[in-house]
Amino acid sequence: MIKKLLNYFVPFLLLSLIPAAPFAQCTPQACTDPENNGQVCPATMPLAYINYPYSEVATILIPKSDSSGVPLHHFTLTAVKNLPNGITWESNAPGNVFTAGNSYCIHLHGTPTVAATFYLRIELDIYIDFFGQPLLAKHVVDSTSLYMVVSGSTGINVNHANLEINGNFPNPFSGFTSIRYKALQPGETTFEVYTLMGEKVHVQKLTSNAGENAFLFNGYALKPGTYLYLLRDGTSAIAKMMVKIY
Repeated sequence: MIKKLLNYFVPFLLLSLIPAAPFAQCTPQACTDPENNGQVCPATMPLAYINYPYSEVATILIPKSDSSGVPLHHFTLTAVKNLPNGITWESNAPGNVFTAGNSYCIHLHGTPTVAATFYLRIELDIYIDFFGQPLLAKHVVDSTSLYMVVSGSTGINVNHANLEINGNFPNPFSGFTSIRYKALQPGETTFEVYTLMGEKVHVQKLTSNAGENAFLFNGYALKPGTYLYLLRDGTSAIAKMMVKIY
């Protein structure tokens, strides 16, 4: 996921949305790192909705070295600007110092009040390990590649009581993508796809079993872009985001 030194921070910083406050009451979850270059789980955070409470936890594995083999000591987040109104975060790292070779969790929460795409300005310090001592290597500012989407689709009632979306793979996708979800009880489930402006572009009926379910979505007809997909069972609804690349 994280190929170069600066790219170590892209998914993590998407979650880090205002200056640090108290420590998060969260626990890092299982998260594999097959390439030993850093990882974030889940890879894509769920979409936020305007005026709807948002609460998600992500796990971050910090690599021990950069892509060229230079040992890393820690990363320190110094500032995040251009944030969605109403969103805050806490990490379980004292002082927001993320030590190389360890895993951490981030709790992202709040109630966003403005629907838009927010391109974040992220500032952090990168420290390498210089004979066992931290040495500041670079101050990084990223104001172009990181963003958070707050949907204005207020007509969607998101209630997780009976459904859980495990995600879709691949994501991003170009044609077909497999969507996995859990249902507490068997029955009919409706699958819907929306643009970020709330326009419904696809709907289909599914027969769900109690427990794990999966189906293939044919997205060839969609234009490239970011979409919200929603599962409903009559009493519950849950949504996540997917990206069509071409």
